[in-house]
Amino acid sequence: MQTHRTPAGIAMALDAAGMLQSPESASEVERLRARVDELAGQRDDLLVESVTTEAQATEPCPWQRATDGLNALADAGIGFHIEPDGHIAGLDGEHIEWDRAAERWRLVHDDAPGPTPAESAARLRTILAPSTARHPEPNACGACGLPQRGHAQQWTEEAGTHTWQAPTDEQIKARMKSLRAERIAARGDLP
Repeated sequence: MQTHRTPAGIAMALDAAGMLQSPESASEVERLRARVDELAGQRDDLLVESVTTEAQATEPCPWQRATDGLNALADAGIGFHIEPDGHIAGLDGEHIEWDRAAERWRLVHDDAPGPTPAESAARLRTILAPSTARHPEPNACGACGLPQRGHAQQWTEEAGTHTWQAPTDEQIKARMKSLRAERIAARGDLP
């Protein structure tokens, strides 16, 4: 590659390469750059610490926020499911339970030990695990039932080679009913 061989061009190239600096000033520049990086890291650490401390000082207990959120859902008349036995339990003995008489969620402090982390994780896996029956999602391909994302071109015996096809309204409704029935069966009966 040809470059202009003018004195100004040569001086700019030497300056960009740091070759016009004395060794002392070059080492000083490197030392200052390292110091800037160090101070930037300290600043970031202090910002994170101050934001975390401030958030902890101003926010109510997470369990109380969760209770308020569940009460907002109950007030709005939104149905939902938490656990087959009707409560959310914490590892530290606190839990939120549904008071049927008052029709409210309440925060309960219990001295009895709750489930172990392994028991809680196993229960969540049971509730959240995909079904082995595996129903197609409501907006899956009308021909083969595969999701639209990543469908591209597929082949099935019924439809042959095809691209994603929009499902009919009847297919969407049937799929939604099937998925809902599967979730209800997995959760059990709750308020």
